[in-house]
Amino acid sequence: MAIAFGSSGVRGRLGVEITPAVIAALAQAVGEQSQGGMVIVGADCRRGREALLEAAVAGLAQGGARIERVERPLATPVLAHAVIRRGASFGINLTASHNSSEYQGFKLTGHWGGPALPDLTDRIAARAQALLDHPESPLTVAAQSTPLDPIPPYLEALRRLAPAQFQNRDLTFAPLYGVTQGIWDALARPLVRLHTLTSGRREDFGGAPPDPVEGRLRGVDPRGVQELWGCDGDGDRFGILSHGVWIPPDEIAALIVDAAMRGLIPPLKIEAGQAVARSIPSRGLLDRVCRHHGLSILETPVSFRHLAQAIAEGRAVLAVEESGGMAWSGFIPEKDGMFVLTLLLHLLAFGSLAQQVEELKERVGSVCRIGEKIPGFWEPEGASALLLELAAWGGEVVERDGVGVILPDGTMLHARPSGTEPVVRLYGVFPGAVIDAQRWSLWRSLIETTISPTV
Repeated sequence: MAIAFGSSGVRGRLGVEITPAVIAALAQAVGEQSQGGMVIVGADCRRGREALLEAAVAGLAQGGARIERVERPLATPVLAHAVIRRGASFGINLTASHNSSEYQGFKLTGHWGGPALPDLTDRIAARAQALLDHPESPLTVAAQSTPLDPIPPYLEALRRLAPAQFQNRDLTFAPLYGVTQGIWDALARPLVRLHTLTSGRREDFGGAPPDPVEGRLRGVDPRGVQELWGCDGDGDRFGILSHGVWIPPDEIAALIVDAAMRGLIPPLKIEAGQAVARSIPSRGLLDRVCRHHGLSILETPVSFRHLAQAIAEGRAVLAVEESGGMAWSGFIPEKDGMFVLTLLLHLLAFGSLAQQVEELKERVGSVCRIGEKIPGFWEPEGASALLLELAAWGGEVVERDGVGVILPDGTMLHARPSGTEPVVRLYGVFPGAVIDAQRWSLWRSLIETTISPTV
């Protein structure tokens, strides 16, 4: 395997691209970069965790790091909080996040609490590759680590963002058999009438990816409970079904920003004139809300590491990613699904989230969006030809993070290869309340000509 960091760490199939040898090499490279500093290491609840965790600890010891080991299944935002609180050099979570159970991965958190940045991960990948290609002498002393439970301090910090009063509302939480159970449900249970689905830990995540997208959540409860909120396998993404209505993550972000500016979420401080950072495909209702409240938009490349960096550098107060990630400068610079759900608890007192989003659109203007994943690999030659086709459509051709076009009426169509799985992601944002099905179909057909199928 050629080691390379994607948009969210190193990822691959367990036993194929991800093996104990690969994890040990990556961990040793991180240990060397730490220069004797502390590294916190843990794993989520998917298969292979024990063997990979042992390999990571051994590699870190070989690299000279001081090691704090988390035995409980670890959520990535909990790790980010612990790295900051403990003053660690790095954090490692062995997780494939929202991907299906045959995948495993290696996520690296920097000392500042956000995803490690490309200049560092490039060096780590190169060193790990060299270790794999030319193995050095094995570790000759027992790897030593100190146990750490980072969940209680994280929960304490999260509770400071929660409502103080019982909401007297029904809420169903779906952790999708992942690491957020026992964490977010512990926070929410005293505040609402909480019900849970997909609880208990299963290595196969119930036979489907632990990704809280619309289809997964509808499959969890096809009857349609009033409010069904979910988190992904490692806790950094969220998904919302409200009274049977799927609310895209960027619209949830818009609802939260609007509520914060109106004083409905007291702990969340956002002031006029500040910037909200978002990825290219996240444009839409969020932009309208920001303009309405005098906030500026900072557009970053896709990958939350760019959004997190904007928060850490003080260039943005909030960061939003189209796939269900959000962070705030007053908490941690890492996407955190549990953080988002905690903020939403404040809004339950005002009725269903679906109705609140509709009321928001009435005030700032309607926007609707659609997204789709097509299995396959991006063909650069086809993408180049596509740019010529898009130029004839009029409007602004977008060549950042894939290809796309912003048409004169405000419609945006965008496509990019995923950084975590072999798919191409399509996005469409349309002004008004109706998706232009003909235009979307044409866009999809054009993108299909640039994709080679998976084997």
